[in-house]
Amino acid sequence: MKKIKGFEKDADAYKARLRLLREVVASGSQQVFADKIGIDMKRWNNYERGYPIPREIAFLLREKLKEPLAEWLWWGLDKHLSPQFRASLKIAEQRAAARAKAEAELAAAKKQVELLKKKVRA
Repeated sequence: MKKIKGFEKDADAYKARLRLLREVVASGSQQVFADKIGIDMKRWNNYERGYPIPREIAFLLREKLKEPLAEWLWWGLDKHLSPQFRASLKIAEQRAAARAKAEAELAAAKKQVELLKKKVRA
C-alpha cells in the first residue's frame, strides 16, 4: 500500500470510519455495500484495509448516498452531514464500541479459564 505523508497516524481512524459507513448503509455486509454504490467488493475491501479512496469514489459515494462524506471519511468532520446520518453513525459507533468491549471481556474470560485449567492440571 502506498504511504500518504501525514496520514499514518490517522489511518486506523480512517479505516474505522469506512467500516462504520458500511455498517450504517449495508448492515455490515461488504458485498451489499459495494453493490449499493456500484463497485466491486474487492475494491471496497482494499479501502477498508487502508488504501485511500480516490476522488472518483468520493463523488460516487456522494451521488449514491446523498451525503457529503469526504470530510468525515478522511478527517472525521461531520458538520456537513445530515442530522439523520450523523445519528445513524453515532448508533453504529456505540454498537462497535459495545462489540469491542464484549470481545475484550470474552478474551479475558477465555484467558482466565485457561489459567484455571492449568491450575487444576498441576
